[in-house]
Amino acid sequence: MSEQEDHDSEANGWPKGRFVSFMAVVESVNSSKNLIIVCLTVVIAMLGMLLINAQNTVGSMAKHIPVMVIPGASSGLYSPGISADNVKNLAIYLIKLPLDITPANVNQRYNEFQKFLSPDELMNFQSQKDGITESIKSHDESRIFVPENYKLQTLSHNEYKMTTYGHYHYFSGNLVLGDHKERITMVFTVAVSATPKNPYGVVIDSFNVAKEGQ
Repeated sequence: MSEQEDHDSEANGWPKGRFVSFMAVVESVNSSKNLIIVCLTVVIAMLGMLLINAQNTVGSMAKHIPVMVIPGASSGLYSPGISADNVKNLAIYLIKLPLDITPANVNQRYNEFQKFLSPDELMNFQSQKDGITESIKSHDESRIFVPENYKLQTLSHNEYKMTTYGHYHYFSGNLVLGDHKERITMVFTVAVSATPKNPYGVVIDSFNVAKEGQ
C-alpha cells in the first residue's frame, strides 16, 4: 500500500495496522465456522448410521423371537399357557375377577369368570349370579376385595389350592354399605390343553367365599 493509500486509510479512521488485525479476526471466525459445520456434518452422518444399525438390529430380533409350543395347544391358538412362575399371579387374578365388581362391569366380569368353572361349580355360580347382579345394579353397589395375604398350596400334579383372607368392602358412591372379613378358598387345576374360551387351560373346581372363622 502506498503512502497515499496509507494516508487515505488513516483519514478514513482505519490505520493500516488496525485494518490488518480486523481482517485476520474475520478470517479466523470464518475458519471456525467452517470447522463447526464440518464437525456437525460428521456427527449427523454418524447418528444416521447408528439409527440405521439400531433399526436393523430391532428388525432382526423381531424375526428371531423364540416361540414356545404348548403341548396339546389348539390349532391357531397362541397362548403362553401357565408356568410355575405365574400360577400364583393367575390365581390372584381369578379370585378377584368375580369379587371386584361394579354395576358397569358385573356382567362382563361374571361372563369371563364362568368360562373357567368346572361344570358343577358353574351350576352353583349360575344359580346365584342373577340375584347378585340384580342387587348390584338396583342399589348402584360396588364391591372390592382387599386381601391381607395369599397362601398357595400344591395339592397334586397341576392341582393347586389358593387361600386368602381380607376385607370385602361394599359401597355406593361415597356411602359405605358394609365391610366384612372374608376367607376365599379356590381349588383349581391346570388343564393339559387350552381352548379359545379358556386360553390358560385353567379349571376352577371349587370357589368358596365365607366369613372368616366359619
